[in-house]
Amino acid sequence: MGIHRVGFGTAADVRVAPAPTEGTWAGTWVGRTVASAAHGHDAGAVVTVAPDTPCSEADERARVHGVRHLFVVENEKLVGIICRCDLYPEPDPHEEVSTRMSSNVYALDPAATLGEAAAAMKTLGVGCLPVVHHERPVGLVTRGDLRRAGVPEPELGAQCCLECGSVHGVRTDAHSGLEYCLDCIDLFTAMGNDYGEGD
Repeated sequence: MGIHRVGFGTAADVRVAPAPTEGTWAGTWVGRTVASAAHGHDAGAVVTVAPDTPCSEADERARVHGVRHLFVVENEKLVGIICRCDLYPEPDPHEEVSTRMSSNVYALDPAATLGEAAAAMKTLGVGCLPVVHHERPVGLVTRGDLRRAGVPEPELGAQCCLECGSVHGVRTDAHSGLEYCLDCIDLFTAMGNDYGEGD
């Protein structure tokens, strides 16, 4: 539990190894790529909520701003992160964000590079990394940001949906071990199919 700094250097709480084939993108400072947070308001890709925010309200806020990830902040300090994928299955009407958020968060220092971000995502199996300065969230790096910056797909470590190829909200079926995205799971469920089970 808590915020863990990731990176190549000895000051990181969680050290990751550089990719064996780094490109020109690897040394780029994350500040050139991340969306920045501005006083708790949407700043292009960063939206914050309080831990006691109802999940339904958080989901609507994410939809309105067109984002998948929300920072959970208390007294301006990052205490967790929640993805719209974490709101599956649908929460109870009064369920709060604190019940679904990840409170064990891996974060980047503002001086980190895209190489550190990519290595951390691949090693840790996460799709986004908050950028934190003195416990306050100042930005966010996602796999999509790294793709747009030229990071090769194998360096990102994303799981792909076996049905549609999406890398968003992919879950491993507990019975079969097969990987499907939440959209396909919803579709299978609506069709009454027992997804993830072979013949």
